[in-house]
Amino acid sequence: MSPTFEVAPSNFHNLRPQIALVNGETPLVIWGSTIGGRKGWVARWNGSGFDAPKRANPNGSINAYSVEGPNIAAKGDTAYLVYATAPASAAKAILRTSLDGGLTWGTPRWIDSLNSDLPSFPNVSIDNAGNPLIIYMRQKSNFDTPKYMVRTSTDAGQTWATEADASLPAPGGEVCDCCTGKVYASPGRIVALFRNNDNNLRDIWATWSTDGGQNFGAGIDLDSTDWVLAACPSSGPAAHIQNDSIFSFFMSAASGKQRIYMGAAHLDSLDSGFNRMLNPGIAVNTGQNYPAVAGKGDTIGVVWAHYDSSSSSIYMKYSFTGVAGLFNQPAFSIVDSVMGAHDYPDIAFENGVFHIVWSNQSLSSVMYRRLAIDSFVVGLPVSAPENTLQIAPNPVKETAHISWKIAGNESGNLRIMNVAGKLLMEKKVTGNGELAWQTEKLAKGMYFVTLKLEFGKAKTLRFVVD
Repeated sequence: MSPTFEVAPSNFHNLRPQIALVNGETPLVIWGSTIGGRKGWVARWNGSGFDAPKRANPNGSINAYSVEGPNIAAKGDTAYLVYATAPASAAKAILRTSLDGGLTWGTPRWIDSLNSDLPSFPNVSIDNAGNPLIIYMRQKSNFDTPKYMVRTSTDAGQTWATEADASLPAPGGEVCDCCTGKVYASPGRIVALFRNNDNNLRDIWATWSTDGGQNFGAGIDLDSTDWVLAACPSSGPAAHIQNDSIFSFFMSAASGKQRIYMGAAHLDSLDSGFNRMLNPGIAVNTGQNYPAVAGKGDTIGVVWAHYDSSSSSIYMKYSFTGVAGLFNQPAFSIVDSVMGAHDYPDIAFENGVFHIVWSNQSLSSVMYRRLAIDSFVVGLPVSAPENTLQIAPNPVKETAHISWKIAGNESGNLRIMNVAGKLLMEKKVTGNGELAWQTEKLAKGMYFVTLKLEFGKAKTLRFVVD
Protein backbone atom coordinates (compact mmCIF):
# COMPACT_ATOMS: atom_id res chain seq x y z
CA MET A 1 0.00 0.00 0.00
CA SER A 2 1.30 3.44 -0.90
CA PRO A 3 1.94 6.27 1.54
CA THR A 4 -1.00 8.57 2.24
CA PHE A 5 -1.03 11.80 0.21
CA GLU A 6 -2.85 15.01 1.00
CA VAL A 7 -4.58 16.03 -2.23
CA ALA A 8 -4.65 19.72 -1.30
CA PRO A 9 -4.07 21.88 1.79
CA SER A 10 -6.93 22.38 4.23
CA ASN A 11 -7.79 25.84 2.86
CA PHE A 12 -9.31 24.00 -0.13
CA HIS A 13 -11.63 22.06 2.22
CA ASN A 14 -12.75 18.43 1.83
CA LEU A 15 -16.46 17.90 1.07
CA ARG A 16 -17.46 14.57 -0.51
CA PRO A 17 -14.33 13.73 -2.55
CA GLN A 18 -14.74 11.62 -5.70
CA ILE A 19 -12.11 9.95 -7.90
CA ALA A 20 -11.74 8.90 -11.55
CA LEU A 21 -8.77 7.60 -13.55
CA VAL A 22 -7.59 9.05 -16.87
CA ASN A 23 -5.65 6.77 -19.20
CA GLY A 24 -6.26 3.94 -16.74
CA GLU A 25 -3.80 5.09 -14.11
CA THR A 26 -3.76 8.84 -13.41
CA PRO A 27 -6.14 9.95 -10.63
CA LEU A 28 -8.38 12.97 -10.95
CA VAL A 29 -9.94 13.97 -7.62
CA ILE A 30 -12.88 16.35 -7.29
CA TRP A 31 -14.54 17.72 -4.15
CA GLY A 32 -16.58 20.59 -2.75
CA SER A 33 -15.68 23.50 -0.50
CA THR A 34 -17.49 26.12 1.55
CA ILE A 35 -14.37 28.20 2.24
CA GLY A 36 -14.77 31.56 0.54
CA GLY A 37 -18.11 30.51 -0.95
CA ARG A 38 -19.51 27.21 -2.21
CA LYS A 39 -17.32 25.91 -5.02
CA GLY A 40 -15.75 22.78 -6.47
CA TRP A 41 -12.09 21.85 -6.92
CA VAL A 42 -10.37 19.26 -9.10
CA ALA A 43 -6.75 18.08 -8.79
CA ARG A 44 -4.63 15.79 -10.99
CA TRP A 45 -1.92 13.32 -9.97
CA ASN A 46 1.51 14.25 -11.38
CA GLY A 47 3.48 11.12 -10.49
CA SER A 48 4.66 12.15 -7.04
CA GLY A 49 1.74 14.17 -5.70
CA PHE A 50 -1.16 16.31 -6.87
CA ASP A 51 -1.00 19.47 -8.95
CA ALA A 52 -2.49 22.64 -7.53
CA PRO A 53 -6.31 22.36 -7.57
CA LYS A 54 -8.33 24.04 -10.32
CA ARG A 55 -11.84 25.38 -9.99
CA ALA A 56 -14.43 22.83 -11.10
CA ASN A 57 -16.91 25.68 -11.55
CA PRO A 58 -15.09 28.67 -13.09
CA ASN A 59 -17.50 31.17 -11.54
CA GLY A 60 -20.55 31.42 -9.32
CA SER A 61 -21.54 28.98 -6.58
CA ILE A 62 -22.46 25.31 -6.56
CA ASN A 63 -24.35 22.97 -4.26
CA ALA A 64 -21.44 21.83 -2.09
CA TYR A 65 -22.31 19.90 1.05
CA SER A 66 -21.20 16.72 2.79
CA VAL A 67 -23.86 14.75 0.86
CA GLU A 68 -23.87 16.64 -2.46
CA GLY A 69 -21.12 18.08 -4.58
CA PRO A 70 -19.34 17.83 -7.91
CA ASN A 71 -18.87 14.43 -9.53
CA ILE A 72 -16.39 13.10 -12.11
CA ALA A 73 -15.93 10.23 -14.61
CA ALA A 74 -13.12 9.43 -17.05
CA LYS A 75 -12.21 7.06 -19.87
CA GLY A 76 -8.94 7.25 -21.76
CA ASP A 77 -7.92 10.91 -21.82
CA THR A 78 -11.54 12.13 -21.77
CA ALA A 79 -13.03 13.27 -18.47
CA TYR A 80 -16.38 14.80 -17.54
CA LEU A 81 -17.32 16.65 -14.39
CA VAL A 82 -20.80 17.74 -13.31
CA TYR A 83 -22.26 19.94 -10.60
CA ALA A 84 -25.46 21.79 -9.70
CA THR A 85 -25.31 25.55 -9.42
CA ALA A 86 -26.44 27.42 -6.32
CA PRO A 87 -28.70 28.61 -4.87
CA ALA A 88 -30.75 25.41 -4.92
CA SER A 89 -33.90 27.44 -5.56
CA ALA A 90 -32.54 28.41 -9.00
CA ALA A 91 -30.21 25.48 -9.72
CA LYS A 92 -28.95 24.28 -13.10
CA ALA A 93 -27.08 21.04 -13.80
CA ILE A 94 -23.76 21.75 -15.53
CA LEU A 95 -21.20 19.60 -17.40
CA ARG A 96 -17.58 20.40 -18.26
CA THR A 97 -15.34 18.28 -20.51
CA SER A 98 -11.60 17.67 -20.61
CA LEU A 99 -10.01 16.04 -23.66
CA ASP A 100 -6.44 16.07 -22.33
CA GLY A 101 -6.70 13.99 -19.18
CA GLY A 102 -7.86 16.77 -16.88
CA LEU A 103 -5.15 19.30 -17.69
CA THR A 104 -7.67 21.77 -19.10
CA TRP A 105 -11.46 21.98 -18.94
CA GLY A 106 -13.98 23.27 -21.47
CA THR A 107 -16.82 25.75 -21.20
CA PRO A 108 -19.61 24.83 -18.75
CA ARG A 109 -22.69 23.43 -20.52
CA TRP A 110 -26.24 23.35 -19.20
CA ILE A 111 -27.43 19.73 -19.26
CA ASP A 112 -30.83 19.61 -17.57
CA SER A 113 -33.93 20.56 -19.56
CA LEU A 114 -35.92 21.91 -16.63
CA ASN A 115 -37.70 25.22 -16.52
CA SER A 116 -39.68 25.63 -13.30
CA ASP A 117 -38.41 22.33 -11.83
CA LEU A 118 -35.01 22.11 -10.15
CA PRO A 119 -32.06 19.67 -10.54
CA SER A 120 -29.80 18.44 -7.76
CA PHE A 121 -27.37 15.58 -7.02
CA PRO A 122 -26.01 15.26 -10.59
CA ASN A 123 -23.77 12.24 -11.23
CA VAL A 124 -21.96 11.26 -14.41
CA SER A 125 -20.61 8.06 -15.94
CA ILE A 126 -19.31 7.13 -19.40
CA ASP A 127 -20.71 4.67 -21.93
CA ASN A 128 -18.65 2.30 -24.07
CA ALA A 129 -18.35 4.92 -26.83
CA GLY A 130 -16.92 7.51 -24.45
CA ASN A 131 -20.10 9.60 -24.17
CA PRO A 132 -21.45 10.95 -20.88
CA LEU A 133 -24.49 9.55 -19.05
CA ILE A 134 -26.08 11.90 -16.53
CA ILE A 135 -28.44 11.17 -13.66
CA TYR A 136 -29.88 13.96 -11.51
CA MET A 137 -32.74 14.50 -9.10
CA ARG A 138 -35.66 16.54 -10.40
CA GLN A 139 -37.87 18.37 -7.90
CA LYS A 140 -40.71 20.85 -8.08
CA SER A 141 -39.94 24.47 -7.25
CA ASN A 142 -41.15 23.80 -3.70
CA PHE A 143 -38.70 20.84 -3.51
CA ASP A 144 -41.59 18.38 -3.68
CA THR A 145 -41.96 15.05 -5.55
CA PRO A 146 -38.28 14.20 -6.16
CA LYS A 147 -37.56 11.86 -9.08
CA TYR A 148 -34.36 10.65 -10.72
CA MET A 149 -33.92 11.59 -14.38
CA VAL A 150 -31.35 10.26 -16.88
CA ARG A 151 -30.07 12.01 -19.99
CA THR A 152 -27.76 10.57 -22.63
CA SER A 153 -25.55 12.08 -25.31
CA THR A 154 -24.07 10.63 -28.50
CA ASP A 155 -21.72 13.54 -29.26
CA ALA A 156 -19.61 13.91 -26.11
CA GLY A 157 -22.12 16.17 -24.38
CA GLN A 158 -22.68 18.68 -27.16
CA THR A 159 -26.37 17.77 -27.34
CA TRP A 160 -28.66 15.68 -25.14
CA ALA A 161 -31.55 13.29 -25.63
CA THR A 162 -34.85 13.96 -23.89
CA GLU A 163 -34.64 13.17 -20.19
CA ALA A 164 -36.17 9.89 -19.01
CA ASP A 165 -37.72 9.23 -15.61
CA ALA A 166 -35.52 6.45 -14.21
CA SER A 167 -37.53 6.23 -10.98
CA LEU A 168 -40.82 5.45 -12.76
CA PRO A 169 -40.75 1.64 -12.18
CA ALA A 170 -40.28 2.06 -8.41
CA PRO A 171 -43.40 2.37 -6.20
CA GLY A 172 -44.45 5.41 -4.20
CA GLY A 173 -43.99 8.14 -6.80
CA GLU A 174 -40.84 9.70 -5.36
CA VAL A 175 -37.24 8.97 -4.42
CA CYS A 176 -35.33 9.71 -1.23
CA ASP A 177 -34.69 13.45 -1.49
CA CYS A 178 -31.16 13.66 0.01
CA CYS A 179 -29.54 10.48 -1.35
CA THR A 180 -27.27 10.50 -4.39
CA GLY A 181 -28.20 8.25 -7.33
CA LYS A 182 -25.89 6.52 -9.80
CA VAL A 183 -26.09 5.59 -13.48
CA TYR A 184 -24.13 2.82 -15.21
CA ALA A 185 -23.66 1.65 -18.79
CA SER A 186 -23.61 -2.11 -19.27
CA PRO A 187 -23.94 -4.16 -22.48
CA GLY A 188 -27.43 -3.65 -23.87
CA ARG A 189 -28.77 -1.49 -21.06
CA ILE A 190 -28.41 1.66 -18.99
CA VAL A 191 -28.92 1.07 -15.26
CA ALA A 192 -30.01 3.66 -12.69
CA LEU A 193 -29.50 3.05 -8.97
CA PHE A 194 -31.10 5.04 -6.16
CA ARG A 195 -32.77 4.97 -2.76
CA ASN A 196 -36.54 5.03 -3.18
CA ASN A 197 -39.17 6.49 -0.84
CA ASP A 198 -42.39 4.48 -0.79
CA ASN A 199 -44.32 6.00 2.13
CA ASN A 200 -41.07 6.12 4.16
CA LEU A 201 -39.87 2.66 3.08
CA ARG A 202 -36.30 3.55 2.04
CA ASP A 203 -35.31 0.57 -0.13
CA ILE A 204 -32.57 0.56 -2.79
CA TRP A 205 -33.86 0.17 -6.35
CA ALA A 206 -32.25 -0.52 -9.72
CA THR A 207 -34.11 0.37 -12.91
CA TRP A 208 -32.91 0.04 -16.47
CA SER A 209 -33.43 1.01 -20.06
CA THR A 210 -32.84 -1.24 -23.06
CA ASP A 211 -33.48 1.48 -25.66
CA GLY A 212 -30.49 3.71 -25.01
CA GLY A 213 -31.98 5.66 -22.11
CA GLN A 214 -35.26 6.72 -23.73
CA ASN A 215 -37.46 4.69 -21.37
CA PHE A 216 -36.88 2.95 -18.05
CA GLY A 217 -39.51 0.23 -18.10
CA ALA A 218 -38.14 -2.36 -15.68
CA GLY A 219 -36.93 -2.23 -12.10
CA ILE A 220 -36.13 -4.37 -9.10
CA ASP A 221 -35.90 -3.89 -5.33
CA LEU A 222 -32.35 -4.79 -4.24
CA ASP A 223 -32.97 -4.23 -0.54
CA SER A 224 -34.87 -6.66 1.69
CA THR A 225 -33.97 -4.90 4.97
CA ASP A 226 -37.21 -2.85 4.71
CA TRP A 227 -35.90 0.21 6.51
CA VAL A 228 -38.78 2.54 7.40
CA LEU A 229 -37.63 6.05 8.23
CA ALA A 230 -39.51 9.34 8.36
CA ALA A 231 -36.52 11.39 7.09
CA CYS A 232 -33.98 10.85 4.34
CA PRO A 233 -30.79 9.14 5.65
CA SER A 234 -28.55 11.05 3.18
CA SER A 235 -26.73 7.89 2.10
CA GLY A 236 -26.93 6.59 -1.46
CA PRO A 237 -25.98 3.21 -2.96
CA ALA A 238 -23.16 2.05 -5.23
CA ALA A 239 -23.01 -0.96 -7.55
CA HIS A 240 -20.82 -3.41 -9.43
CA ILE A 241 -22.40 -4.80 -12.61
CA GLN A 242 -21.12 -8.02 -14.14
CA ASN A 243 -22.82 -9.59 -17.16
CA ASP A 244 -26.56 -9.72 -16.31
CA SER A 245 -26.05 -9.34 -12.56
CA ILE A 246 -25.99 -6.24 -10.37
CA PHE A 247 -24.46 -6.15 -6.89
CA SER A 248 -25.48 -3.11 -4.89
CA PHE A 249 -23.78 -1.94 -1.69
CA PHE A 250 -25.74 0.31 0.63
CA MET A 251 -26.27 1.36 4.23
CA SER A 252 -29.37 0.36 6.17
CA ALA A 253 -30.21 0.88 9.83
CA ALA A 254 -33.27 -1.38 9.80
CA SER A 255 -31.59 -3.48 12.50
CA GLY A 256 -31.17 -0.42 14.71
CA LYS A 257 -27.50 0.01 13.72
CA GLN A 258 -25.98 1.46 10.56
CA ARG A 259 -24.60 -1.47 8.57
CA ILE A 260 -23.37 -2.00 4.99
CA TYR A 261 -25.33 -4.61 3.01
CA MET A 262 -24.96 -6.20 -0.40
CA GLY A 263 -28.07 -6.84 -2.49
CA ALA A 264 -27.88 -8.90 -5.69
CA ALA A 265 -30.21 -9.36 -8.64
CA HIS A 266 -30.29 -10.78 -12.16
CA LEU A 267 -31.36 -8.05 -14.56
CA ASP A 268 -32.50 -10.40 -17.33
CA SER A 269 -34.71 -12.65 -15.21
CA LEU A 270 -35.75 -10.03 -12.60
CA ASP A 271 -34.69 -12.40 -9.82
CA SER A 272 -33.71 -10.68 -6.58
CA GLY A 273 -33.80 -11.21 -2.86
CA PHE A 274 -30.23 -12.07 -1.89
CA ASN A 275 -29.16 -9.61 0.81
CA ARG A 276 -26.17 -10.03 3.11
CA MET A 277 -24.41 -7.87 5.64
CA LEU A 278 -20.97 -7.17 4.19
CA ASN A 279 -19.07 -7.30 7.47
CA PRO A 280 -21.13 -9.23 10.06
CA GLY A 281 -19.93 -9.69 13.60
CA ILE A 282 -18.67 -6.15 14.17
CA ALA A 283 -19.07 -4.63 17.62
CA VAL A 284 -22.54 -3.49 18.62
CA ASN A 285 -21.43 0.07 19.38
CA THR A 286 -20.00 0.65 15.88
CA GLY A 287 -21.55 2.04 12.71
CA GLN A 288 -20.90 1.98 8.97
CA ASN A 289 -21.89 4.29 6.12
CA TYR A 290 -21.12 5.68 2.65
CA PRO A 291 -20.05 2.56 0.70
CA ALA A 292 -18.26 2.85 -2.63
CA VAL A 293 -17.26 0.03 -4.98
CA ALA A 294 -14.95 -0.44 -7.96
CA GLY A 295 -13.64 -3.39 -9.92
CA LYS A 296 -13.42 -5.24 -13.19
CA GLY A 297 -14.53 -8.80 -13.86
CA ASP A 298 -13.97 -10.93 -10.77
CA THR A 299 -11.78 -8.32 -9.06
CA ILE A 300 -13.81 -6.07 -6.80
CA GLY A 301 -13.11 -3.72 -3.89
CA VAL A 302 -15.49 -2.01 -1.47
CA VAL A 303 -14.71 0.85 0.91
CA TRP A 304 -16.86 2.47 3.58
CA ALA A 305 -16.70 4.72 6.63
CA HIS A 306 -16.47 2.89 9.95
CA TYR A 307 -17.39 4.59 13.23
CA ASP A 308 -16.96 3.68 16.87
CA SER A 309 -17.64 5.65 20.03
CA SER A 310 -14.47 7.76 19.85
CA SER A 311 -13.11 7.70 16.29
CA SER A 312 -13.78 6.92 12.64
CA SER A 313 -11.81 5.24 9.88
CA ILE A 314 -12.06 4.00 6.28
CA TYR A 315 -12.38 0.24 5.91
CA MET A 316 -11.98 -1.96 2.85
CA LYS A 317 -12.58 -5.46 1.54
CA TYR A 318 -11.46 -6.80 -1.81
CA SER A 319 -11.68 -10.06 -3.72
CA PHE A 320 -10.05 -11.73 -6.73
CA THR A 321 -12.95 -14.19 -7.06
CA GLY A 322 -15.98 -11.97 -7.51
CA VAL A 323 -18.49 -10.76 -4.97
CA ALA A 324 -18.60 -14.16 -3.24
CA GLY A 325 -14.94 -13.74 -2.27
CA LEU A 326 -15.70 -10.59 -0.29
CA PHE A 327 -17.38 -12.70 2.37
CA ASN A 328 -14.27 -14.86 2.78
CA GLN A 329 -11.92 -11.94 3.46
CA PRO A 330 -11.53 -9.77 6.58
CA ALA A 331 -12.08 -6.03 6.48
CA PHE A 332 -9.07 -3.79 7.15
CA SER A 333 -8.45 -0.09 7.72
CA ILE A 334 -6.64 1.84 5.01
CA VAL A 335 -5.78 4.81 7.23
CA ASP A 336 -3.34 5.26 10.08
CA SER A 337 -5.13 5.51 13.41
CA VAL A 338 -3.04 8.50 14.48
CA MET A 339 -4.32 10.64 11.61
CA GLY A 340 -7.73 11.60 13.03
CA ALA A 341 -11.36 11.19 11.98
CA HIS A 342 -12.21 10.02 8.46
CA ASP A 343 -15.36 9.88 6.32
CA TYR A 344 -16.91 9.87 2.79
CA PRO A 345 -14.63 7.48 0.83
CA ASP A 346 -14.58 6.81 -2.90
CA ILE A 347 -12.67 4.23 -4.95
CA ALA A 348 -11.52 3.56 -8.52
CA PHE A 349 -9.77 0.53 -10.04
CA GLU A 350 -7.64 -0.15 -13.11
CA ASN A 351 -4.67 -2.35 -14.01
CA GLY A 352 -4.49 -4.15 -10.67
CA VAL A 353 -4.51 -1.00 -8.54
CA PHE A 354 -7.23 0.39 -6.28
CA HIS A 355 -7.17 4.18 -5.84
CA ILE A 356 -8.97 5.50 -2.75
CA VAL A 357 -9.84 9.01 -1.57
CA TRP A 358 -11.60 10.17 1.55
CA SER A 359 -12.24 13.18 3.75
CA ASN A 360 -9.98 13.70 6.75
CA GLN A 361 -12.32 15.54 9.08
CA SER A 362 -9.62 16.41 11.60
CA LEU A 363 -7.33 18.05 9.03
CA SER A 364 -10.21 19.38 6.87
CA SER A 365 -8.47 18.00 3.78
CA VAL A 366 -8.82 15.25 1.14
CA MET A 367 -6.54 12.21 1.40
CA TYR A 368 -5.44 9.70 -1.26
CA ARG A 369 -3.91 6.23 -1.11
CA ARG A 370 -3.48 3.38 -3.60
CA LEU A 371 -3.36 -0.37 -3.14
CA ALA A 372 -1.65 -2.65 -5.68
CA ILE A 373 -3.36 -5.98 -5.11
CA ASP A 374 -0.55 -8.04 -6.62
CA SER A 375 1.75 -6.92 -3.81
CA PHE A 376 -0.57 -6.60 -0.82
CA VAL A 377 -2.63 -9.48 0.55
CA VAL A 378 -5.07 -9.47 3.44
CA GLY A 379 -5.64 -13.07 4.45
CA LEU A 380 -5.03 -15.63 1.72
CA PRO A 381 -6.32 -15.27 -1.83
CA VAL A 382 -9.25 -17.60 -2.31
CA SER A 383 -9.32 -19.86 -5.35
CA ALA A 384 -12.38 -19.51 -7.53
CA PRO A 385 -15.04 -21.89 -6.19
CA GLU A 386 -15.86 -24.93 -8.29
CA ASN A 387 -19.59 -25.24 -8.91
CA THR A 388 -20.88 -28.13 -11.00
CA LEU A 389 -24.19 -29.24 -12.53
CA GLN A 390 -24.81 -32.64 -14.13
CA ILE A 391 -27.76 -34.55 -15.59
CA ALA A 392 -27.99 -38.24 -16.50
CA PRO A 393 -28.99 -40.04 -18.56
CA ASN A 394 -29.28 -37.77 -21.57
CA PRO A 395 -31.55 -38.39 -23.49
CA VAL A 396 -33.99 -39.06 -20.64
CA LYS A 397 -36.77 -41.64 -20.90
CA GLU A 398 -38.51 -41.61 -17.50
CA THR A 399 -36.31 -40.14 -14.76
CA ALA A 400 -33.66 -37.42 -14.96
CA HIS A 401 -31.03 -37.57 -12.23
CA ILE A 402 -29.80 -34.01 -11.65
CA SER A 403 -26.84 -33.44 -9.34
CA TRP A 404 -25.11 -30.26 -8.25
CA LYS A 405 -22.17 -29.07 -6.20
CA ILE A 406 -22.04 -25.52 -4.82
CA ALA A 407 -18.80 -24.47 -3.17
CA GLY A 408 -18.67 -22.57 0.12
CA ASN A 409 -21.80 -21.25 1.80
CA GLU A 410 -23.40 -19.90 -1.36
CA SER A 411 -26.93 -20.90 -2.37
CA GLY A 412 -28.79 -20.93 -5.66
CA ASN A 413 -31.96 -21.79 -7.56
CA LEU A 414 -32.35 -24.93 -9.67
CA ARG A 415 -34.81 -24.50 -12.54
CA ILE A 416 -36.12 -26.61 -15.40
CA MET A 417 -37.73 -24.93 -18.43
CA ASN A 418 -38.99 -25.98 -21.83
CA VAL A 419 -37.84 -24.43 -25.12
CA ALA A 420 -40.61 -21.81 -24.87
CA GLY A 421 -39.20 -20.59 -21.55
CA LYS A 422 -42.03 -21.98 -19.41
CA LEU A 423 -40.88 -22.74 -15.87
CA LEU A 424 -41.59 -26.39 -15.02
CA MET A 425 -39.76 -26.72 -11.72
CA GLU A 426 -37.86 -24.48 -9.30
CA LYS A 427 -36.01 -25.44 -6.13
CA LYS A 428 -33.64 -23.58 -3.80
CA VAL A 429 -30.45 -25.59 -3.30
CA THR A 430 -27.20 -25.42 -1.33
CA GLY A 431 -24.07 -27.56 -0.99
CA ASN A 432 -24.06 -30.94 -2.75
CA GLY A 433 -27.28 -32.65 -3.75
CA GLU A 434 -29.22 -34.75 -6.22
CA LEU A 435 -32.77 -34.68 -7.53
CA ALA A 436 -34.71 -37.42 -9.34
CA TRP A 437 -37.15 -35.66 -11.67
CA GLN A 438 -39.87 -37.60 -13.46
CA THR A 439 -40.31 -36.88 -17.18
CA GLU A 440 -42.86 -39.46 -18.33
CA LYS A 441 -45.65 -36.85 -18.60
CA LEU A 442 -43.56 -34.44 -20.67
CA ALA A 443 -43.73 -34.11 -24.43
CA LYS A 444 -40.69 -35.36 -26.28
CA GLY A 445 -38.20 -32.64 -27.11
CA MET A 446 -35.55 -30.33 -25.73
CA TYR A 447 -35.46 -28.91 -22.17
CA PHE A 448 -33.04 -26.86 -20.06
CA VAL A 449 -31.88 -27.17 -16.46
CA THR A 450 -30.20 -24.10 -14.92
CA LEU A 451 -28.35 -23.61 -11.65
CA LYS A 452 -28.38 -19.86 -10.94
CA LEU A 453 -26.16 -18.93 -8.01
CA GLU A 454 -26.65 -16.29 -5.37
CA PHE A 455 -23.69 -14.19 -6.49
CA GLY A 456 -24.62 -13.95 -10.12
CA LYS A 457 -23.11 -16.91 -11.97
CA ALA A 458 -25.22 -19.54 -13.71
CA LYS A 459 -24.75 -22.93 -15.36
CA THR A 460 -27.23 -24.28 -17.92
CA LEU A 461 -27.43 -27.78 -19.43
CA ARG A 462 -29.55 -28.89 -22.34
CA PHE A 463 -31.24 -32.29 -22.23
CA VAL A 464 -33.66 -34.25 -24.39
CA VAL A 465 -36.75 -36.15 -23.30
CA ASP A 466 -37.13 -39.18 -25.57
